[in-house]
Amino acid sequence: MHYLFASDPIAAWGQAAAIILAIELFFFILIGLALTAALMFAFAWVREKSELIKKLRPTVESVNTTSEEAIHGTLPPATADDNKVVRTIAEVPAKIEGVEKKIDEGSDRVAKAVIEFRARTVMVEGIVKSFLMPRTVRQQLEPPARTEDVGFKSPGYRILLEEREPKVPDQVGDAFVGTIQSTEIKDASTA
Repeated sequence: MHYLFASDPIAAWGQAAAIILAIELFFFILIGLALTAALMFAFAWVREKSELIKKLRPTVESVNTTSEEAIHGTLPPATADDNKVVRTIAEVPAKIEGVEKKIDEGSDRVAKAVIEFRARTVMVEGIVKSFLMPRTVRQQLEPPARTEDVGFKSPGYRILLEEREPKVPDQVGDAFVGTIQSTEIKDASTA
């Protein structure tokens, strides 16, 4: 019966398929082993680096606390076992703050000097104008009497100025609207 299966053409195809599947399975197992080994080495490397980060954390915390103390002005005195890098890093914010204060003070002094200089030049110009050209100073100080004298051609501006001008009362009651009724004044004038 064994010869019967060996001579069958379908059995030959089945044997070829089994061999191909065995070879594929062998390659997949090799690929899986390679991936497993690569992941194993990668995770070991990450674990080493995480241990380094854990060792670095106290140093970072000491830098943070020392820099906070330096900003508040209470930097502890240097000791023999202090880390010089940590000490230098902690002193930087305090030095920067000192430089910033000096810059602010200097810029304030410059701004005050510029303002003072400008105020004095305007004052001198005003004094010179008032002594040498008194008519121009008087003309600048006197407000225009009417809206026509202002020089604006805009009708909207004229209307706005006319609305704001105090009205001259036609009757006695118009000037006192709200306090004395016009009917009372008419009654008093007729009586």
